[in-house]
Amino acid sequence: GIDVLVNNAAFVVNKPHEQFSIEEYEQEVRINSSAAFVISRACSVHMKRKNYGKIVNLTSLTLTGHWEGFVPYVASKGAMYGLIKSMARELGHHG
Repeated sequence: GIDVLVNNAAFVVNKPHEQFSIEEYEQEVRINSSAAFVISRACSVHMKRKNYGKIVNLTSLTLTGHWEGFVPYVASKGAMYGLIKSMARELGHHG
């Protein structure tokens, strides 16, 4: 079974936000946030069945807003923060 999951996948491109296409923006969100959702969802099924499991998600200091040129990356890590809080609420009582 799966006892621990660490979500640490990251993809980042540094350039002004005007230069990002929607496809590039969505690629960063898929890799940095959506992928964590998909794998966490799959693993949580097994963890709930055992009443045990730990999911560790890494975000980024860029959420403080002190860097330029990372708009899709920061947005994806903000989504990751929401994912962490929401999944913790849903899964916390399962162990």
